[in-house]
Order: sequence, then C-alpha cells, then structure tokens
Amino acid sequence: ARPVIGDSPAIGTAQGVAARIGLLDPAGKSGVEIVNFSHPTEVALKNPIKYRKLELSAQALEFDRTVNLAKLKTHDLLLLTLAVKNLFGCVAGKRKPAYHLEVGHRPELFAELLLEIYKCLSPSLSIIDAVVAMEGNGPVHGRPSPVGVLLASQDAVALDAVGCAALRL
Repeated sequence: ARPVIGDSPAIGTAQGVAARIGLLDPAGKSGVEIVNFSHPTEVALKNPIKYRKLELSAQALEFDRTVNLAKLKTHDLLLLTLAVKNLFGCVAGKRKPAYHLEVGHRPELFAELLLEIYKCLSPSLSIIDAVVAMEGNGPVHGRPSPVGVLLASQDAVALDAVGCAALRL
C-alpha cells in the first residue's frame, strides 16, 4: 500500500493545514504524500436520499481504501463533527461553500448530504480522535477539552452513535 493524506480544507491547502498541526515533517520523513483535494468530479448516486449527483474530489474517489480520521469537535450547525461529517473534507474546492448555501441553517438537510457523501466514499475504517477534543464555539473558535478517548469502527454511522453515547448526548 502507498498511504496518502488528503483533505480539502475550507481555508488554505492540505499541505498548509499539515504544516500548522505538525504533520508535514513526519509525513515527509515517512514518504507519505499530502494531497490537496482540489479536482472535483461528478458522481451519480445509487438509491439517493435527496441528491441525484454530487461533486466530490476525484483524488478521494481513486483510492483503493480510505481511512477516515476525524477530530471530535463541536459544530455550530450539527452540534458535533464526528466521522460522517469529517468526510465533507472530500468535497473539492469551491463546491463546499455552495453545498453550505444550499442547505442553509437546516441541519437535517446537511445531515442528508453528509450521508450521501458517506455512501459514495464508504471508508474501510473510521477513527475519531477525542484524546483532546474541542468544545465551545466550533468548529473554528472552540477550546481544547481533554476527553481521553480514541474510537474506531468500520461503520462510521455506528461510530458516531457510540461517540454521542460516550459524551452522553
């Protein structure tokens, strides 16, 4: 296998985020490429909930296996960012704000979109890092909160349910 780290951050590039969080040097020393998910491609959905097609990162769809690594943090629209929400990082470039505009402040519509993305990508493994989580005004202006938990599952929806139960939500 050839591991790759990829993301389409709302601000900056995957490489810039990796540098800010101290991941750039370890990745480079390990020979792991950091990929910016910047090339969208249209995906037709089978058995859609709401969307008949999505624009996702072409790079993210090319991998044989996907490991989805999410940081547990608060989210102003959905309450929390967990494994399923983390896959929104596979929406390339400017399509992200367009999806946000489409769903507005309706969490149920955003949740439907996230489930569609999850169905397209179906990660082999999802991990939620809640060793130190974020609480408060997330996902940007929160503060660190030690939780001391690391969760993993092949089923991101079940993992999110366990994550919520562990936080007693």
